[in-house]
Amino acid sequence: MLLPVLNIFFYLDQRRIILLLCWEFLLLNILLTGVSLWWGAALYGYGFALAVLVTLATALALLDRRLSRLEYETFMLQ
Repeated sequence: MLLPVLNIFFYLDQRRIILLLCWEFLLLNILLTGVSLWWGAALYGYGFALAVLVTLATALALLDRRLSRLEYETFMLQ
């Protein structure tokens, strides 16, 4: 689900939001994967999954806000 949301932001030419989301995913993936490795083999992969879920939640919130302003930005800012 994260990649289709990023594709929508690419289509809308929202490069700053894409950069923010990629940095968030990178940092969360490093941090949460390190934590899952520290806790042991039973939790391998959960750091990546949690990083994807948190980044997806952020992306969906930003997409909702951006799409609610789409009509205004399309017709009023020309």
